Amino acid sequence: MYNSSGISIALIFITVGIGFKLSPAPSHQWTPDVYEGVRVANLILAPLQQWRPPDSSWFQLNVDGVVEVGSNSAATGGVLRNGNGDWVFEFARSIGKCSTILVELWVVLDGLKHAWRLGIHKVAILSDIHKALVSIEDASSDHIGSAIILDIREILSRN
Repeated sequence: MYNSSGISIALIFITVGIGFKLSPAPSHQWTPDVYEGVRVANLILAPLQQWRPPDSSWFQLNVDGVVEVGSNSAATGGVLRNGNGDWVFEFARSIGKCSTILVELWVVLDGLKHAWRLGIHKVAILSDIHKALVSIEDASSDHIGSAIILDIREILSRN
């Protein structure tokens, strides 16, 4: 599709980032476990601690975005697992130029779209950008990513 070394490098970083976030040994020693989550309807938003399976009726979406310093080129990716820890799907894409908060909002939106297409509505989303997750719950529309937030909320209201 694209023969860009920048996209290839971004996808490598996303893959490594997701691997780190899933916390396989030995990186589980470095994974912070001091964050609290935010609950919105059938969605649990929480900065990643260490991967733990959700309740059996829930699915867990680990998401990450990366922004290249200097060019602001961004890419996203995520992994959805069921309550047993079984892999359901993964996704990645290039976003273009944007900020770290916007790239995290984009990856949440992408993950929810994929989950809803599969009929999966109970999703726990884990991200490392707590501010992006809190902005989804915040009723204010003054956020720079308010259009993306409205799209996320629209998906959540379908249930």
